[in-house]
This record gives sequence, structure tokens and C-alpha cells, in this order.
Amino acid sequence: MTFIMLLHIAMGTIAVLAGAGALFARKGSRVHRGIGNVFFISMVLMAVASIYLALVLPMAISILVGVFTIYLVATSWMAARR
Repeated sequence: MTFIMLLHIAMGTIAVLAGAGALFARKGSRVHRGIGNVFFISMVLMAVASIYLALVLPMAISILVGVFTIYLVATSWMAARR
């Protein structure tokens, strides 16, 4: 297993845990915002790692999925920042 694959798995795990943690923090609180930032960063890193893996391995459709994931996470993060 390569470093990039481990990074992808680790960031996905952190994103799932951060999403679960956001459910228990009061909406709008400092803790909730901090967990949201952790979720955003881990999702972007996970998607970037998946794009790299899709380029190295012959999985062209996964490139689109990674780019779309970054788009969705970035636009939702920008909407929440307003």
C-alpha cells in the first residue's frame, strides 16, 4: 500500500469522524465551525489523493469523481462561510 493510498484512507476516516462530531456540536458554535473546517480540509485532501491515484492507476472516471467532490465540498464550505 502506497503513502498516497494511506493518505486517502486516513483523510476519509477523519472526514467521517468529523461529520459525526459535527452532529453532536451545537450548530454555529466555535466547535462546530472548527469541526467543519477539519471536514473540509480532510475531504479536499482525500479527493486530491484520489485524483492522483486515478492518474497513476487506469481509472479515468475517478478523476471526474475527485474533481466533482472538491467542487461540492468547496461550494458548500463557501456557502456556510456567508
